[in-house]
Amino acid sequence: MIRLSAVLVLTLLLPTAASAQSTGTVEGRVSDAGTGDPLPGATIQIVGSAQGSATDLEGRYRLTGVPTGAQIFRVSFVGYQSTDTTLTVPAGQTVELNVALSFGVFEGEEVIVTAQALGQVAAINQQLSSNTIVNVVSAERIQELPDQNAAESLARLPGIAVQRDAGEGSKVVVRGLSPRFNAITVNGERIPSTDGTDRSVDLSMLSPDQLSGIEVFKALTPDKDADAIGGTVNFVIGRAPDERRADVRFQTGYASQEEVFGLYRGSALFSDRLFNSRLGILVTGNVQRADRSSDELDASWELVQLPSDENPDGDFDPASLNLGRTLETRDRYGAGLTMDYEALGGFLKYNASFGQTDRDEVRRRKRYGLASGRTNYDIRERELTTQLFTNSLSGTHTAGRVQLDWRGSYSRSLQRSPFGTELRFRELAAFNADLVEDEGLERIPEGAKNNLAATFLDRSRYEKSRVLEADLTFQGDIQVPFQFGRQVTGFIKTGGKIRSKDRERDNTMFQTGAFDTRDIGLDNPDVFDLHTSGEPLIGNFIDSEQAFGNFLEGDYAFGPVLDDGVAFSFPEQYFEYHDIDLEREVDDYEGVETISAGYIMAEINLTPRIMLLPGVRYEHTRTRYSSFALGDGGFDDEGIFIGEIDRISSKRTYDDWLPMVHLRVKPLSWFDVRLAYTQTLARPDYFNIVPYERVNAFERIVTRGNPDLLHTKAQNYDLFLSFYGNRIGLFSVGLFYKELEDIDYIKEGVRQIDRDQPFFGYDFNEPVNAGETSTVRGFEVDWQANLTWLPGFLSGVVLNTNYTYIDSETFIPLVRIERTQTLPPQTVVVDTLREARIPGQPTHTGNVSLGYERGGFSGRLSLVVQDDITDTFGSTELADAFDDLYARWDLALSQRLRSGISLFLNLNNLTAETEEAFQGIGLPTSQVRYGWTADLGLRYRIR
Repeated sequence: MIRLSAVLVLTLLLPTAASAQSTGTVEGRVSDAGTGDPLPGATIQIVGSAQGSATDLEGRYRLTGVPTGAQIFRVSFVGYQSTDTTLTVPAGQTVELNVALSFGVFEGEEVIVTAQALGQVAAINQQLSSNTIVNVVSAERIQELPDQNAAESLARLPGIAVQRDAGEGSKVVVRGLSPRFNAITVNGERIPSTDGTDRSVDLSMLSPDQLSGIEVFKALTPDKDADAIGGTVNFVIGRAPDERRADVRFQTGYASQEEVFGLYRGSALFSDRLFNSRLGILVTGNVQRADRSSDELDASWELVQLPSDENPDGDFDPASLNLGRTLETRDRYGAGLTMDYEALGGFLKYNASFGQTDRDEVRRRKRYGLASGRTNYDIRERELTTQLFTNSLSGTHTAGRVQLDWRGSYSRSLQRSPFGTELRFRELAAFNADLVEDEGLERIPEGAKNNLAATFLDRSRYEKSRVLEADLTFQGDIQVPFQFGRQVTGFIKTGGKIRSKDRERDNTMFQTGAFDTRDIGLDNPDVFDLHTSGEPLIGNFIDSEQAFGNFLEGDYAFGPVLDDGVAFSFPEQYFEYHDIDLEREVDDYEGVETISAGYIMAEINLTPRIMLLPGVRYEHTRTRYSSFALGDGGFDDEGIFIGEIDRISSKRTYDDWLPMVHLRVKPLSWFDVRLAYTQTLARPDYFNIVPYERVNAFERIVTRGNPDLLHTKAQNYDLFLSFYGNRIGLFSVGLFYKELEDIDYIKEGVRQIDRDQPFFGYDFNEPVNAGETSTVRGFEVDWQANLTWLPGFLSGVVLNTNYTYIDSETFIPLVRIERTQTLPPQTVVVDTLREARIPGQPTHTGNVSLGYERGGFSGRLSLVVQDDITDTFGSTELADAFDDLYARWDLALSQRLRSGISLFLNLNNLTAETEEAFQGIGLPTSQVRYGWTADLGLRYRIR
């Protein structure tokens, strides 16, 4: 590939050098005539030629190889009036052409552009000017929506669903594919994973206040990382604009769940250009405190009557009911610095951003174990910190008509829990004989004895964890334009990239064994009231002055309340009774991944109406991981492993050639068609390929990784239709189809039936490739419009609405243990597959946002709807677990008080939507209630 790229580039450089004296260069900036704001995505076309360009986020553009003499330049921006400008281009020189466009005029009346409208048309034009299929959220729209983090902002786009954690958007699902199938970048640089087991990124640490925009690329080009089957989400942090700017926001808030006042969120941005505008500096900072407390219900079910013709669903009884209350405070901090300097025929850019989320959580649970006949009381305290740091230095330089781009970056993510403590209390034979199990979950607490005099301390735990990932990346690209006559223009682009990833996880746990809590009680009879068998009773740990009223809206009673101060000091006071859990040490691992890539592509404009983009990408992957497995020694009578732990390691290398082609046809001035065929991939989750082996002696289960697991390859087909204009805005329809080979799942229940093996009778769980092709298909409909052409007060209406339908098919590996009919009968393991939809895929998602701006007032009411998704698979469809349909209303209001100062009010989750889950035929398995929140604040802008 390197030789081919060199030959093609040299071939193009020869005529380029020869023609440099007969052509010139035109560059400049396109802005709004009223505000001076840049217009990203504006198109600049030489009339009568296929040659053109589009502006970047700063509204800047550069056209090379422009024929000398007088040329007419047409500048267009959907929603604005186009303009033609005649400019004489001298040979071998660069001339400047800055253009200011005015917002659309309807029926002779000029319309004043508003913040919502400007943000929307900016996003529309960026989508239309792109050479691929992309959705864009502009900075203005991000600021107008009452989203708590970047994931919530993404949920407003078509084809995007989010996975929530503590009621907040956390990870994104693109076109029905779970977070591990998507790439997350900041200014094009990959964000390291924040999860201990998979490749997903927790976006809750990214504040929308830092961003200049969000781009979601749904059809990749060869110059982008290929491991993004669903798509690539790019968070944009822009350069400093031409004018000095400042933007300060501060708000205070209320959370209804715990009736907490005094929550806050603040952000600040400052930018300026110095030394005759050659040096740009942009600084951002943000801070937030949020309350994410919740009431929770979890339940599990067991099959008591097999399905039959008369009863096709069978009968289920509850196996457990868990009630919980979590008190959680989240503190977020963030800062960013961007500097750019015009030099060396272009500019240098340095970008650094830092984000951190601190979670302080206290969770209390009461667990009714109907299957075991026990009731447990748990209390857990945990501090969790997630950090993300990205750091990059890049440059863009031009020499004649040749453009060189390079970048070096270092990114690091850290998730650590410096401590976590947990106590569990247990009551045996905890239910009365008249327990009612088949009249709803609400009846189960009525059958519990709740005998605190028989409830004793069963277990004490202390643990800490740390997950670190660091990425070091270098890349370089060279782009050379070409032109054949006036109707065939374009460029050829080639480059390479190397990314080295270091990753490690370290978990440590100390816990009491089966008899250690008894020893604590017997050794300290003057400190504790004791159970008849010697363990401390739960009464020693109860806070009699605290009660949780109106739990789950009064449907259940929760109590008693365990005293967190007494409980969380216990493991430290009696630490000598705790033993290290060697089985948890098996979860530790280290790994290195090195990905080397090269590509070549061309953009060919065959007249102004047809663009063809062919190319191919090559990626070489090397992985090396090491972890642990339990060696000889076995378990003692308390089920604690007493043997040795062996270190094991694995290596793997593989290559991928990934052809891609895009076609854009614009048959009419208000309509274009885009088609794309791309090949992409997804590497397996980390913990699936780590060579570990974990043994649960009590449940007789062995869980292990699979270093030989194949990575997933995908063929993607896209068709995208766009209709646009000053009145209609942008109406688009997208169809997509994906075929995924070697998708992997956890295969459970593989019984060891060889008596000579050390784990005879144990069930083995490990990841395997499904072996069958999985498919994803669907369509998206999106309409964005500024209804400024409506009469009177209706001209202030701004509309955003989209709908996505997705259907998928995959095959889940299953095993059955059967007895043969032969004599003598033998036990055999039967491998099979079960058809299902891909985990994390909602069938329907939709958004409606209705905004209004007039006379300094701005308001936006929005609705997000996400259909149910498959969470986990069971042995049959009746055992599958689902997250239920989720719908949330939000309201954002603001009023400009005077120049630069605005007062705003945000209301989130107006209806206090409860997150729910169910099993199989609709059996409830989870309810989590977070309530609604309100924020009131001020914004001050200088521009």
